Amino acid sequence: MSTQNDLLGQALKPMITEIIGEHINALGIEEKINEAIGGIAQNTTKLLSVSYNGSEPVDVGVVHKQFELITKIVASGANLMLSGQAGNELY
Repeated sequence: MSTQNDLLGQALKPMITEIIGEHINALGIEEKINEAIGGIAQNTTKLLSVSYNGSEPVDVGVVHKQFELITKIVASGANLMLSGQAGNELY
């Protein structure tokens, strides 16, 4: 009996997978997930180029959303204290 159930399950698996996939696509779940992830990334990171004293800008890539402000404060010579957790909270 177990062998028959296994064979039936294997035979039905492609059909079930296809039907579930069609329903997921119809609901737009993948797009909703991508929008949510994009919104989170947009609010926590940004692309930035940095230039100092007229030097050529250097593309530093994706950085924390407050990196630009912190860089400007440090470049002005002001003292700055950062508080909170160390490391990248995205991981």
